[in-house]
Amino acid sequence: MKAGDVRAAVWAGLLATFVSMVAGTWFPGLSLPRVDLASLNGNFLVPEGASISFSWTMGLLQLGAGGVVMALLYALYIQALLPGPGWARGMIWGVVLCLVSGLTLFPLIYGGGVFGSGWDSAYPLALAAWHLLWGAVLGIAYHTPRES
Repeated sequence: MKAGDVRAAVWAGLLATFVSMVAGTWFPGLSLPRVDLASLNGNFLVPEGASISFSWTMGLLQLGAGGVVMALLYALYIQALLPGPGWARGMIWGVVLCLVSGLTLFPLIYGGGVFGSGWDSAYPLALAAWHLLWGAVLGIAYHTPRES
């Protein structure tokens, strides 16, 4: 992978994370629960008693870093193995990440039950939408054409 490809993957990961994060705050307008992964991560990362803004900022930095790492994994190893156009490959990767986070992070770290279902019965749908959007944006922003 060339330096330009790494740079493109980093920017694609940041863009996908930003778009998904903003969309997650708009989910209540679609009758879905708000998905604020920056707050969830911040509440886990910072000591109790820290200000809400500090906690959210730390969670946002962690979310952005995680988005970049997952985008780099996608660019380096995953996307070439997946079928279909870039947006579909990204969405497949998003589903994989949703399954991993929904089955591990949400019940074990965040305490929200499987896929956050302990908080709201519609949270699994919102979490899936968040990750599908993240994957679609990633696949569109970081797209390498298939070789024939």
